[in-house]
Amino acid sequence: MLKIPTFILGGLLILTGLGSYLLQDLGVSIKLSGPLAENAKLTLSDGEESHELDLGYPSSKAAGEQAYWLIERLNTIHSIEASQSNFIADQSSEGDEKKSFWYASSRKETMAALIQDASNYKNANDSSFESIPVKWEEVDVNSSTVKFVYKNEAGNSGPVTLKVSNWTNINMENPPEDNTLEFGKSLTALIPGAIGLVLILLVLGAEAKPGARKHIMHVAVLFGLLGFVMVARQVGSAVAEMNWLRDEPNGIIQASSLKPTAMLISAGLLLIFVILCIVSFVKARKEMAAQAKIDKAKAKKEKKAEEDEGDDPPSKDSKEKNGKKEDGKEKKGLKDPEKRDKNEPKKSKSSEGSENPSKAKDFTDSKSKESSERESSDSSKEKSSSESEAEKKTEAKKEVSHGYKPVDSPEGKLKKDNGSSPDPADKQKEDAKDSPNHSADAPGTGSPSDSGEDADQPPEKKTDEDSAPETDQDSKEEENSSEDKAKDENS
Repeated sequence: MLKIPTFILGGLLILTGLGSYLLQDLGVSIKLSGPLAENAKLTLSDGEESHELDLGYPSSKAAGEQAYWLIERLNTIHSIEASQSNFIADQSSEGDEKKSFWYASSRKETMAALIQDASNYKNANDSSFESIPVKWEEVDVNSSTVKFVYKNEAGNSGPVTLKVSNWTNINMENPPEDNTLEFGKSLTALIPGAIGLVLILLVLGAEAKPGARKHIMHVAVLFGLLGFVMVARQVGSAVAEMNWLRDEPNGIIQASSLKPTAMLISAGLLLIFVILCIVSFVKARKEMAAQAKIDKAKAKKEKKAEEDEGDDPPSKDSKEKNGKKEDGKEKKGLKDPEKRDKNEPKKSKSSEGSENPSKAKDFTDSKSKESSERESSDSSKEKSSSESEAEKKTEAKKEVSHGYKPVDSPEGKLKKDNGSSPDPADKQKEDAKDSPNHSADAPGTGSPSDSGEDADQPPEKKTDEDSAPETDQDSKEEENSSEDKAKDENS
């Protein structure tokens, strides 16, 4: 943002205008519409000294020619003498007294004609110089400005005045009662300060109203550009006027250089402001273009993602169902390992005693292959603990009912006290062994061969209910039926 640079440049412009106003020499301007009356008297005074203007010898009714005579006679007779005397006093070590004096200049056509006439006079002996004669009867025929400047070298307190005895052809709507004009400071010196103040106000307005910031800043840069053009156009004439006063034939060495200096500073500050504004606008435009490109790419990516998902996105009900299904699968994944560990011994023994052993074996092999990668050490520990508890329960029942004494072997072999006499529990054990829904937890089924098979069977052969192709409902029914039959057998 240009807030801080504008404050700096605007502040410098204000200081330039104030300095130019405070340091400028006192002056007064009159506008002529033709030659003055023959009896007119124009007297300059500073309260201590006075000087009566020489009206010259105008040959036409052109206002420019009358202005030329007033300016030329004042500068070449009065001003050059006082200025050179003051210059000698500055160079002298004796400290001679300085004099205050007046000098005059003009503007526009009259000023250009004065500069040309001085150039012709200065280069009169130069054969290579092409002299351009001035036709004063054609210069500013209807209106010409004469500006009088007071150079207070002696430090007089004033007041500085111009007294006119006859106002003929002097454009003055309301002449003063005493026919006296007082010298003062020109308000035009404050123009740079006014430009700087306006620029600061515009920037503050842009900060206060962000929505209109762009338009306000465009107005600010346009105003700064116009101010630069206006001041820059006056710089050349101000420098030319200063050089004309200091050179021949005027030779006013002490002519003020404040005006061209203030204009140069003002033009430079305004040019810097315009350049900064242009750079800021270009940068902002590039940033906007880059941001628009990013937004466009983002919108394109989102549109492509929507097209990939499909024109008709899934409804709310289907999303809820899918969510519930996924939640159910997660819960199942948490619960199934425990069920699988508890039911593995039951399913393996029931499959061995079923009527279709080949089908059960294939079914077990297919499930064991799919579940081999998901088996963990914790599940195998739980399984071994559940099997040992089941074997302990079976041995305890046998010991109580028939007096069997368990043998310390992993196969769970039993030594009978009386092997020849048949026992109802043995019959019940054989019936249970022959039944298709035989369970590993049922009493009397732990034969040496069966228990050995289960002990030696590797983890890859264990069944995994979670990976079985059967549905959850079928597996639950099968578990319930096996548990009911086992309870019947135990009873």
